[in-house]
Amino acid sequence: MEELIQNLISKGANPNQRTNTVPVRGFMQGDASWVNFDGQTPFLRAAMEKDELALGVLRETGRILGGAIASVINLLNVEVVVIGGGVMAAGELILEPIREEVQRSVVQPCVECLRIVAAELGQDAGILGAGLLARDTFAERTAQAGG
Repeated sequence: MEELIQNLISKGANPNQRTNTVPVRGFMQGDASWVNFDGQTPFLRAAMEKDELALGVLRETGRILGGAIASVINLLNVEVVVIGGGVMAAGELILEPIREEVQRSVVQPCVECLRIVAAELGQDAGILGAGLLARDTFAERTAQAGG
């Protein structure tokens, strides 16, 4: 991991900038290393250029996320998992290992109708959701007030 971080720093990554970071190992226990997925970072460029270290980090990140997602699926039996945010800049490079781990870890009846997809609204989903909530709340309160 240290080698990957040094490689990224040499290509212009800033280890002190922690926006849109994704934990790489042990994130469930709080022991996390940084990997910035915000747009076309040196890390993402390296992965797309088939850099083995970067691809390995994505595979491991996908495996860890897939395990956490599988736990939720086993608990709640959801049919669709939508993943968004900065991590989705990696697209199928992160979705593939997530799906593989989920397939390995989920109880079989849950797998049959399960879909894991990227959020269509990307990083704007939160702000759009907040705007819609504000609109709906305003409309509801206006209707209650009789106006």
